[in-house]
Amino acid sequence: MKFKLIEQTQYNTCLHCVLAMIVGETEEYVRSWFKYIDPPLYDEDAFLFLAHHGIYLCLWLPLESRSLNENDEISIIVGFKGRPAYIVVESETMESRYHAVLWDGERVLDPRKGVRKLEEFKMYGFYPLMWTGQRSKKYEEAPVK
Repeated sequence: MKFKLIEQTQYNTCLHCVLAMIVGETEEYVRSWFKYIDPPLYDEDAFLFLAHHGIYLCLWLPLESRSLNENDEISIIVGFKGRPAYIVVESETMESRYHAVLWDGERVLDPRKGVRKLEEFKMYGFYPLMWTGQRSKKYEEAPVK
C-alpha cells in the first residue's frame, strides 16, 4: 500500500493531512468533512472520520489459543516495519503541542516537513491502522496519485 504525501496549508491542519493521506483524499476534503469543527482536530475526530471510511485506529492482539482470566496481563509487541500507523509526535514548532504524522510502514510522511525517518521524532503514541475488506480492495485498486 502506498500513501501520497500531503503538505499542510495551515499551521494546525497536520491531522487533516494525515487523515487525507490515509483515505486517499485531499486536505480540503477532510476540512470540509469537519466543516463545523475548527482545527486542530483530535484523536476522537480521527476515530470517527476513519471509521466512516472503513478504517480503524486500533490494535489487533495476536494471542495464542488459551484461556485468560481477569488477573492475567497481556504484553504487546508491535513491529513498525510494514505496518501503517497514525503517530502522535512532539511538535517541533510549538511548545507543549503535538503533531500528527503518518508512518507508511517504511517511512514517515510529515505534512509539515516531507518524508522523514522515524528516529527523528519524539513519539507520544501511535495507532496502527486496520481496515475493512471493502477498504482493502480500494487500496489494492487505487493508483498512487
